[in-house]
Amino acid sequence: MIKKFHFSLKQHGPSYAGLLKAQQLAGGTQADLAKVLDVSQAAISKMMRSKKPLKAEDCIKLMNALGISREEMRPTDYWEVWPELKAPEDRKDI
Repeated sequence: MIKKFHFSLKQHGPSYAGLLKAQQLAGGTQADLAKVLDVSQAAISKMMRSKKPLKAEDCIKLMNALGISREEMRPTDYWEVWPELKAPEDRKDI
């Protein structure tokens, strides 16, 4: 079962919610998620604290390994990174 988290983007970066979901799907710990992305646990901790969106290549790895959408991993700019994905209705003017 996936837990629901409530947080502020002011406090966390745009990929935080997706990373939390990925962590749960990977096994529940940052170390489990690190194995999926083939990085250290410290690298996962840094990603979680970052105010920047997750790198596109890491989004693709998580999509392929865990089924998490690119939209979930980069909710603030996925349509700019992957133009084939449509922008949300409230962002059509961008």
